[in-house]
Amino acid sequence: MSDFLSPQSGFVFLFFCILLTAAGEDASTGRIRNRYSIGIMTLALLSCVLGLPPGLAERFMGLCITGLPLYTAAVVREGSFGGGDVKLSASCGFFLGAEQGAAFLMWTLAAAGIWAGALFLKGRKGRGERLALGPFFALGAAIALWQTAL
Repeated sequence: MSDFLSPQSGFVFLFFCILLTAAGEDASTGRIRNRYSIGIMTLALLSCVLGLPPGLAERFMGLCITGLPLYTAAVVREGSFGGGDVKLSASCGFFLGAEQGAAFLMWTLAAAGIWAGALFLKGRKGRGERLALGPFFALGAAIALWQTAL
């Protein structure tokens, strides 16, 4: 019971409040506003200042692991990822750290790929059509955190 009421669990709860709000907005509008990335970065910095794991170096590695691949893809293939996707992914990586960030990105892209493939096979989405990634960010983060809690 003490883990449930720990400061770390409070930050994780707030992280998911922000992430789920961003996911809902992305699903309905197709946009992720900067306020969500800024909120998650602020939470991560505050938890770091309070001495909660992961450390600052690991957080920066998480930011790079989750942000750089999406940014690179967005630059190489215009329209593959939006700026909001890149920023939200990077801020999630900064919150989660390197190990959980890598798992987050893997689960996010795997789930989005499977969903997009299913929609394509059913004829509900065409090649090159946009897919809101916000809900998959929330799913990826939940799986990554659950996976490390086991």
